Amino acid sequence: WDLKNAEKTIADHIEHVTDPERRAFAENFLQLFKTIEPKLTNLRQSLIHNDANDYNILVESRGFNDWALNIIDFGDLVYTHTINELAICAAYMMLNKPDPIAAILPLIGGYFVDTINDKPSFLEKEIEVLYPLICARLCVSGIMSIYEHKLNPENDYLILSQKPVWDTLQRLKDVNPRFAHYTFRAACGLSPN
Repeated sequence: WDLKNAEKTIADHIEHVTDPERRAFAENFLQLFKTIEPKLTNLRQSLIHNDANDYNILVESRGFNDWALNIIDFGDLVYTHTINELAICAAYMMLNKPDPIAAILPLIGGYFVDTINDKPSFLEKEIEVLYPLICARLCVSGIMSIYEHKLNPENDYLILSQKPVWDTLQRLKDVNPRFAHYTFRAACGLSPN
């Protein structure tokens, strides 16, 4: 599940995707991931949660402008590229949204809010690879849920997000990666290039 292994994970398990349209999505997004893979070696690395989703992030409202954030399920912790945490969270936030790109712009802007004024070198490098990482995570999620459900057909939890994942990939198939990149830059207050 570490995104730095996305190419191998997708390639090793894509045979389990029997729907030709879904398989084509996965193959196209795999090619997109390959275009940014060499750039990953120069990015920051850290320990990340690796599964920031709506089942693992709990927000408790305590009144106006008073809330608590809790994160659970640390079973997927991994030392990897720091930007993968944002990519994973963004991938989950896109699910069931009519405009997946627009849905994650506040998250992306908020993630980089403390770094925009300083404009560190990692910022632009990380934004550049973000969209392919998000798509790779969606592909890994979709493919691995099919594979794991084949191994454990009685466990329906394994396919809980399968339909939303493939629906989101379908919505993203026509998004030009440059459009996503420039939109993410704009969300961070940066010029298009």
